[in-house]
Amino acid sequence: MTSNDILQLRLQNQQLTSTVFSKPGQLAEWLCGIQSQEYKSSKWALGVRLPAITESDIEHEIANHTLIRSWIFRGTLHLVNANDLRWLLDLLAPRIMKSASSRHKQLELDEVTFRRSNIVLSRVLSGGNQFSREELSVELQKAGIITTGQRLVHILQRASLEQLICFGARRGKEYTFTLLDEKVPATATKPREEALLELARRYFTSRGPASLQDFAWWSGLSQSDARIGIGGAGSLLQEEIVKGVKYWFSKNLPDRIANVPSVQLLPAFDEFVISYADRSHCLDSSHTKKVISSNGIFYPIVVINGMVAGTWKRMVNKESVSIETNLFAPLSSESMVLFEQAAERFAIFLDKKLKL
Repeated sequence: MTSNDILQLRLQNQQLTSTVFSKPGQLAEWLCGIQSQEYKSSKWALGVRLPAITESDIEHEIANHTLIRSWIFRGTLHLVNANDLRWLLDLLAPRIMKSASSRHKQLELDEVTFRRSNIVLSRVLSGGNQFSREELSVELQKAGIITTGQRLVHILQRASLEQLICFGARRGKEYTFTLLDEKVPATATKPREEALLELARRYFTSRGPASLQDFAWWSGLSQSDARIGIGGAGSLLQEEIVKGVKYWFSKNLPDRIANVPSVQLLPAFDEFVISYADRSHCLDSSHTKKVISSNGIFYPIVVINGMVAGTWKRMVNKESVSIETNLFAPLSSESMVLFEQAAERFAIFLDKKLKL
C-alpha cells in the first residue's frame, strides 16, 4: 500500500468521491461525528458528501433533533446522529470532564456550582423551552451564579457532558439550548468494551486506513483504551504496515482501489484533515501553516486527488455566492473543470447563484 492508496481509500471511505447514503442522519451515523466548532462548516461537511442535500435540509434535521449538536469528541462541538449521542457521552465525557478540572479551578467553578446551575437549567428549559445563551445567562445570574468570561460556556458544556442539555433549533441567528431528555429518549447503556469496539469499528471503516495514534487523537481516548477498541474490532478490520506505521481499515473493500481524478471544496475543520494526528499523507509540511493556524484553526481547503492544494473562502449575498481561492499551484485544465463543478455544487447547496 502506498501513500496515494491511503488517500484514495480515505476519500472513498469518507464518502467524498462517491456516497452510498442519501440522508444526513445516515451519514452522521457512518462518520460517528462531524466537527461542528464552526456551525456553517459542519453543514457543508455533510452537504459535500451528499450531492442531493441542501443547507435547508440539514437545518431541518437539526431542528427535528435527528442530528444533535453537542460537546463530544475531544471536548469540542460535533454533530452526531441522535441515536449515538448517549453512548458516546457515556464513554467519552468522564475523560473530558477530568481534563477540564484545572480550568474549572481557574474559573472558580466547583461541583456545587455545577449542581446549582443544572437545577436552574432544568427548571427554565422544562416543557420544551429552548433558550439562547444570553437568556440562560440571565436566568443563572438571577440564581446568583456568575456567568462572565468563560464561565457560561463551561457551565453549558458541563451540563451537556452530563446529558442534561444539548443544542436546540436555531432562532434566527441565535443558537438555543434545550433539555436532552425531552428530545432524545434514554437508551440502554453500552458496556464500556462494547462501546470502545463500536467506536473503533466506525472510525476505521469511515476514515481508514488510519493508525492507533490517529484514532486516539480523533476520539480523545487514551492510547490504552484505543488499543482495547482496536483489539475488540480486530475481526472486522485488516491491517497493513506502511513506512513502519501500522494502519487499520475495513475488510469490506473492493479488490481494486479506485484512483479517479477528483476535486473537493471542503469546509473548515473538515474530517478529511482533522480526523488524523498525522496529516502528512494529504498535506505537504511546507503548506501546513497556510491550512492550520498557530491556534488550531483549520481553514476551508481545496483538495485535488486527495492532496490539499490550497484554501478558499466564500462571500455570500442575498442571491449569489462567490468563491475566492489561494492555491499552492495553478490548476490543470482537468482540475479546473472539476473545480468548477465542485463550486457549482456548493452554490446549489446554498440555493445561490455561483460567481467564480
